[in-house]
Amino acid sequence: MAMHEETVVIREQVGSGGSATVYRGSLSPSNADVAVKIVKKDLQSEKGRKIYNRTKSESRVMSEINHKHVCKIMGEVETDANIFLVLQYAANGDLLDRLNAQGPLSEKQTRKIFKQLVLAINYLHGRGVVHRDLKPENVFFDENDNVLLGDFGFAMTWSPVQTVEEYVGTLNYAAPEIVTHTPYTGPELDMWSLGALLLAMLTARIPFDAPTEESTALKITEAKFKMPVGVSSAAKDLLTKLLQPNPLKRATMMDVLAHPWMKTRFQQRTIPTHLGLAKKLRQEAACCHSSEAM
Repeated sequence: MAMHEETVVIREQVGSGGSATVYRGSLSPSNADVAVKIVKKDLQSEKGRKIYNRTKSESRVMSEINHKHVCKIMGEVETDANIFLVLQYAANGDLLDRLNAQGPLSEKQTRKIFKQLVLAINYLHGRGVVHRDLKPENVFFDENDNVLLGDFGFAMTWSPVQTVEEYVGTLNYAAPEIVTHTPYTGPELDMWSLGALLLAMLTARIPFDAPTEESTALKITEAKFKMPVGVSSAAKDLLTKLLQPNPLKRATMMDVLAHPWMKTRFQQRTIPTHLGLAKKLRQEAACCHSSEAM
């Protein structure tokens, strides 16, 4: 596959989702590792057109942003059958795999990841972009184990004077506004999802998990969750402020940046026996990972 002055050599598959398959690849002649996201084109069906438009939007948004904790796009190639997004390669996998392998993270580990995520989201919001799908599968790690935020398929531009009525994302990490179909501005969705990610890192469990989507949605709207065992009072306070059902009372980015937990020095805690994440959230339909399902 040719891209500008280099050729992309596609190698082994490293992931797949409801609408895309991701491969490890390399650039020739530089031999640099890349990730290649391949999305099949289907312009005959409504769902296919939505996926196509979402992929083109993802490419456009990623081409307009540049931050050390945001996955970079090297290029896009479109053929009659597919769209190829050539992306920065995440050598150390994603956060979901890490939680499944390690169990709950220490507060020190969690804060490093969380702070880098906050820096990325703060940058995006300042550039007028909201991610809208923050979850462990979309948090990657580079060769130095630093965060790379990826998957901008549901990202949108936002304005403080406009509200939006498009309800997308992944259920267990989605804000109450998404669940209840309440118009929103945008950044408040990412703040809730940051809280859900913080909870997931400290527990290695899916936030608000329940037997059915309806009972999960009820837990979200009521912010019913168990506090992690053995964590600091500052961590509990930040969780409570982020996982606030009322978006007007929810912690803002400035609140998070100034929160004491972001500066706390941590002692080692005793972590309960790891039971792992109850299930992975990789199946798009099961996760309400589409605008039709939310």
